Amino acid sequence: MKLNVGLIGKGNWGTKIREKLDNLANVKFISGRNQNFINQINKKNIEWIFIATPNQTHYKIVKKCIMNSVNVFCEKPLCLSYEKAKELILLARKKKVKLFISDIYNFYSNKIKKLNKVNYVSRSKYVGGEDCEFFFRLMYHDISILYKFLKNKTFNNYHISKDFNKKNF
Repeated sequence: MKLNVGLIGKGNWGTKIREKLDNLANVKFISGRNQNFINQINKKNIEWIFIATPNQTHYKIVKKCIMNSVNVFCEKPLCLSYEKAKELILLARKKKVKLFISDIYNFYSNKIKKLNKVNYVSRSKYVGGEDCEFFFRLMYHDISILYKFLKNKTFNNYHISKDFNKKNF
């Protein structure tokens, strides 16, 4: 029996998540900007909410979902501060709902293999948005990969490119 789920977010990640959910669950609604998703949760007997909205909206949306006793899958990051993340985790425990945060790309192991093979680190993918958005993407996408790659390595020298560009890094 498939779960009844809702999806909040109609953008790029929302579309990708929707494609996967269609095979696994009954997608009862998809909510976009400025739509009342709480009414949909209550009307459609939703068991899980999937959140794929801009990072700065996660805290408010996740909190509303938890307060309405629905399990949450939130695309990374959960929110933009440690204190607010801790608050949401404690609230989920109190309300006895599950809270899952997507944290590692599915190409994680392939990236580690490539780093081990070429033995250098580069970041050349275009990253749009403001500097803080770039930082959050770096934090969640690359640091865990770099940690696994670098934790047992020693370095004799390094090179920092003079052609640094905040959009191509």
